[in-house]
Amino acid sequence: MKSIFRNFVLGASLALFPLIAAEPSSERNQKIDRMVQEFAKKQTGGGVAVAIITPDRTASAGYRRDVFTYGHQRGPESAPPNENAIFYLASVTKVLTATVLAKFVRDGKVRLDDPAQKYVPEGVRVPSFNGRHMTLKDLAAHTSGLPNEAGKVSQPYHYEEKEFYNWLSNYKLKYAPGTKNVYSNVGYGFLGLILARVAHMSYEEVVIKEVCDPLNMPNTRIEYYHPQSPDLGNFYNKKGSLIKGGCCVALPTLGGGGAFASTINDMSRFLAFNMGLLHTGMEDLLPLLQQHDFTLLKNHFIGLGWYDNPLYQKPGIMKINKNGGMPGTSTYLAFVKGTKTGVVVLANSDSQPTTKLGNDILKILNPQK
Repeated sequence: MKSIFRNFVLGASLALFPLIAAEPSSERNQKIDRMVQEFAKKQTGGGVAVAIITPDRTASAGYRRDVFTYGHQRGPESAPPNENAIFYLASVTKVLTATVLAKFVRDGKVRLDDPAQKYVPEGVRVPSFNGRHMTLKDLAAHTSGLPNEAGKVSQPYHYEEKEFYNWLSNYKLKYAPGTKNVYSNVGYGFLGLILARVAHMSYEEVVIKEVCDPLNMPNTRIEYYHPQSPDLGNFYNKKGSLIKGGCCVALPTLGGGGAFASTINDMSRFLAFNMGLLHTGMEDLLPLLQQHDFTLLKNHFIGLGWYDNPLYQKPGIMKINKNGGMPGTSTYLAFVKGTKTGVVVLANSDSQPTTKLGNDILKILNPQK
C-alpha cells in the first residue's frame, strides 16, 4: 500500500487555488497521517482521501489545506486515490441541495415557510396532517413527516418522476410536519425536484449553476451514468467484494438525496466555503445554512442539512457536520466553527465509517481542555 502525504496552502484566489511545495510535517500532521494510514489498512478494499483545513497566518488566505491519501483507487495493486479521484458523496449531496435552497431564499425565489404543495405539478397532492402542511424548511431539516425511503414502487431508488408523485399523492403522514425529526432520503429528493422546478432546469444543472460554478468545483457532478471515467475508482462493500458497475444505484428522480460525486479538491473548497474562508459573494448564506432549525436533543441541532453537535461527550466544542454512505462509499465533512478547523474524508469502501475517522482528526485539531 502506497501513500501520498502533501501540504498545500490555499491562495486568496478561488479560481487559481494554488499549491506550494511541501513543508516539514508537524507532530500534529504526523499523528493524522498515521491515523489515516491505519484506517486504510483496516479497510476491506478501496482507499481513503482526507483533507484538513486549518488557520495559517503565513498564507495569503489565512489558512492551509493538508491532504493525506492511502489505500487503493482501482484495485489491490493500484496507487492511492489522487486529488482528481472521483468518490460518490452519497448523503453529503444533501448539503449541496440545502445550499441551493439557501441561495434561493436569499434571492427571494422561495421562502423557507412556503408549503411544498406550492411547487408540485398540477394534480399532485402533498400530504398534510390535521391541516399542517410540510414546508421547504421541513424537507431540509428532516421534519416533513416523509419516511426515509418511498415504498411500493417498481424499483427502489430508480423510479421515475411520475411514479414518485403518484406515491407522494397517496402517502399518509403519521404525525404533523415540524414536530419530529426523521431522516428522509425521499424528502431531500423531493426538495431537489422542487428546486429544479423553480429554476426551470434539471437538479444537476441547478446545483452546478448555483453551487459548483461559483465555488470553482468543476469535478462535482452526477457520475452514475459515466462509469468509464478514468478518475472513477473501484468500490468495495463491507465484505471487501468489488461492486460491479461502479458504486451506487441510480437516482434519476430523487438525486437531491444522494446523487452527486466529487473529488477531495472540490470538497475542500466546499468545506472552506462553509467555514467562511472563501470569499465568493455567497458568505451571507452561512448563517441561514447553519442556524438551528430543529432541536434533536440537548446540544444536538439540525439546520439546513447540517448537524451541529458536541465533538466530545462533554458539551463545549461543537462540530458542524454531515456524513454519507452507500454500498461502496463512505463520506464525511465536519468543522469547528470557533477554531476554523475542518476535515473532509472520502472513501471508496464502506467497510469502516468515515465519521469516526473524521471526528478523531477533529479532536487532534481541537484538543479538549
